[in-house]
Amino acid sequence: MKVVKITWVDSCSLFGWHSRGEEHNISECTTCGFLFKKDSKQVTVVQNYDDINVGNSTTIPRKAIISMEYL
Repeated sequence: MKVVKITWVDSCSLFGWHSRGEEHNISECTTCGFLFKKDSKQVTVVQNYDDINVGNSTTIPRKAIISMEYL
């Protein structure tokens, strides 16, 4: 599997009470891993794999991806 670095945006959620003036900002995230699957809707990377299984996967919607770089 190829190694990739994906920069993407994630939603913001605040727990509990907060002022109406408090900012709600999306987060810019970076995920690195082995490219497991990609299609027109999503990209999945995994942190570990063997001949049969994969472990610790992250699936990111294509619409949230800013960039994807092969390392």
